[in-house]
Amino acid sequence: MAGKAILPALRRGLNRQLPLAVILTAAAIFLDTSQEIVWVLKRGVYDNVSFTDSNGLFHAGDNTCAIHYLWCSVSFGGVFGNKFAAMLAALPAAGQYVPEEKMAPYLMARCGSGRYALGKLLSAALWGGAVLALGTALFLGTLTALGMPMILNGFLYEMGEAVPYYDAMSGHGGLPYAAWAVYFAFLRGALWGGAAACVSAYLPNLFAVTVSPLVFSFLINRLCDHSPLPAMLRLDFLLQMRTWLGDPVLTAAVMTGTVLALWGLCLWLFYRKIREGRR
Repeated sequence: MAGKAILPALRRGLNRQLPLAVILTAAAIFLDTSQEIVWVLKRGVYDNVSFTDSNGLFHAGDNTCAIHYLWCSVSFGGVFGNKFAAMLAALPAAGQYVPEEKMAPYLMARCGSGRYALGKLLSAALWGGAVLALGTALFLGTLTALGMPMILNGFLYEMGEAVPYYDAMSGHGGLPYAAWAVYFAFLRGALWGGAAACVSAYLPNLFAVTVSPLVFSFLINRLCDHSPLPAMLRLDFLLQMRTWLGDPVLTAAVMTGTVLALWGLCLWLFYRKIREGRR
């Protein structure tokens, strides 16, 4: 039965590293703009009116809201909120194969190579996605609990109506945008978790497994920088919500399919490698 391989792998992902990774994800998003966030929380937040200064420059007023800082860290390309958080997705479950490497042929003989591979990759993707999704929610929830608004008019004026997900930002106090941000965080985490689990079959070392999402994130960014694709079709920008396909539902559907396809490739590569070790 598939449950003999899949359910134990999923349960193993429920370990003490999971809440730690969630907290560290929220901390990573915070670190990209930590000095400004601390200053704003001490000073107090208000939604100032727009104005023009003596030089004729337009200012959008105060934009110090929770979504502003999430956007700066993730969509705008923060170091901690993107690169460091990618590694955190690998912590709970991506390295499960490493301590089992020598026992893997016996375990696969009991449940089958395909089920064994599916259990490892599914656990890594689901718990990796949970880490980034819950970490994103924790970051937004903590800031709003401390008195920072989810969204302010000043930030909306600064971004402009042409920005992707503007309607989600401006409607219902920014909650629709927060929901999309959590979902896309799950997609990123699922991708990094699955990729890291795939690496474990080729480099059965916990350090290599944990660091691999950082390497993949950097490589994807560099490849997209030098590709002829327009910005709206860049994989990294789409997953970071920096661009979209004109509609949030369409973008989410396409990116879900893309992540599933890449996860399937990782599953196939993992399965192929462990089958070699069983012969």
